[in-house]
Amino acid sequence: MKALSIQQPWAWMILYGTKRVENRTWSTKFRGDFLIHAGLKVDREAMADLESDILAVPEPRPKAHRGGLLGIASVIDCVRVEQIASNEWANGPWCFVLSDIRPFEKPIPWKGELGFFNVPESALAESTT
Repeated sequence: MKALSIQQPWAWMILYGTKRVENRTWSTKFRGDFLIHAGLKVDREAMADLESDILAVPEPRPKAHRGGLLGIASVIDCVRVEQIASNEWANGPWCFVLSDIRPFEKPIPWKGELGFFNVPESALAESTT
């Protein structure tokens, strides 16, 4: 299955918040389900900027795990930022439009890679969606 590394807190906002756009500098023809992988690196500036969005998620708030597979989402489109400029999460230049977000109950430790990368189905055996 394909996976994509996303820094925290962005991965968390996709899984538990309202973020349904993943911004990239590159486009993709890929459509369908992919694993959300949270990298080890944290966007500290975004943490401060997203405080009110994070606090809007009811308690108990899930942890922002890093270094693992955290859930599944589906890419339903890839568009230029100008096409969805009204979306608060879109800053492109390319925007992967996401749907059908399914967090796992427990993270699966996994090393990330650049771009979409492959994860064997057997790695998902213990996850619950």
